[in-house]
Amino acid sequence: MRAAFRQFGAPAVLLCLAMLLGGGGVQHPAEELLTEALIAVIGCLWFLKADRFGPRGTPRAAWLVAGALLILPIIQLIPLPPGVWHALPGRDLEVQSLSLVGAQNSWRPWSMTPDLTFASLLTMIPAALILLMVSALPRGGRQLAVGVIAAVALAALMVGTAMRTEAGSFLMIYGKSGNDLTGFNANHNSAADVLLIGMIAFAAWFREWNEQRRRPLPAIYGVGMTAGACLMFGVGVVMTASRAGCALLVVAIAACAIIAWPRKGFVVQAAGLGFIGVGVAAVAGFVVFWHNQAMARIISRFHIDHELRPELWKDTLVAIHQYFPFGSGMGSFVPIYMSFERLEIVSMGVANRAHNDYLELTLEAGVFGWLVVAVVVGILSAALVRNFKAPYGGARGHIVFAVSSLMIVALHSVVDYPLRNISLTIVAACCAALLLGLQEQPGSRPR
Repeated sequence: MRAAFRQFGAPAVLLCLAMLLGGGGVQHPAEELLTEALIAVIGCLWFLKADRFGPRGTPRAAWLVAGALLILPIIQLIPLPPGVWHALPGRDLEVQSLSLVGAQNSWRPWSMTPDLTFASLLTMIPAALILLMVSALPRGGRQLAVGVIAAVALAALMVGTAMRTEAGSFLMIYGKSGNDLTGFNANHNSAADVLLIGMIAFAAWFREWNEQRRRPLPAIYGVGMTAGACLMFGVGVVMTASRAGCALLVVAIAACAIIAWPRKGFVVQAAGLGFIGVGVAAVAGFVVFWHNQAMARIISRFHIDHELRPELWKDTLVAIHQYFPFGSGMGSFVPIYMSFERLEIVSMGVANRAHNDYLELTLEAGVFGWLVVAVVVGILSAALVRNFKAPYGGARGHIVFAVSSLMIVALHSVVDYPLRNISLTIVAACCAALLLGLQEQPGSRPR
């Protein structure tokens, strides 16, 4: 039992802690620091105690991806001689400001906000850890990781529903968030992503669990269970009032249909009927709740009047032009953006993000950030192709879950910032690890 915990327990506990406590983002530093400290302890124990499913069993590709995640903020923190950092784009004002106190010739890092870049590095370390841990797991360990994601997402759905009542107000970790369902996240958009990914995780977990049984259940059970999960999680996504989350339901339900679709020995029409039933139930629920006050508020959010995102993007593009191609440093968006924000859109609130992770990455990391993205995507794509050529490399459901979950995060990043909290960063890293570690460990055999 102790050996099993060393192999499977540490990644599962880390994943569970991150999803429960890591959804606050930088607006909740105490919770984020606690999460990072707990993850650091678990990571150290894993490095010291884990045996063949530990660091020695981690694929080389996983080490490369983990290194790519951490290398850029580390480089941005290295002090540079004055002749070098003076030549970086956008440093004129910094040079002039430091010259007032005679510090213009001091050594300064690439990043214009070293403290925020260091904070960004701390949030990337847990993602690198879970990437290394999960990619080293055998098939059973990967199944446990997918099950943890599904279970915590289900818990978030139940807690979020309870929080909407007065009796459940004590469950609000990050304070009141209006009437939106947020679960274990401070942001309703992140909560929607957790539920979408949890929906697919349940479908993948159930299919793998059924395939590993000595006497698998008939395919109709898998279709029915998956359709029920789609309906339950889908209602939760709608109640988050996240517009992008509601739109991405199409991707999540399609992924669940692919996972639940039987390979053989089943009337194909029955599989389609299950998901048609989900659609009919969703339409019926929409009609029933059309005049419901909560539903009316959700529907009203789909109007684009007074939408500020395009204005944020315009000013972010101006800032990008100023600091391109090196960028201003990871985590530096807020202070950099404030110096470029037009007076006509200034309000009492502070733009904490660009609401487009691709623009924000370009501002903070320039072409080097995109180089890292290209390396990571290339490694994951090669792993995906390799696993399609070797079908037993891992469960079909795990592959579809990993790809579709990363697709949801990538699509949502166009209008928001899903990877800017530890919770979703950890989940995305786990999905990447599933692709990198799907090849069975040496000597393992299917049951």
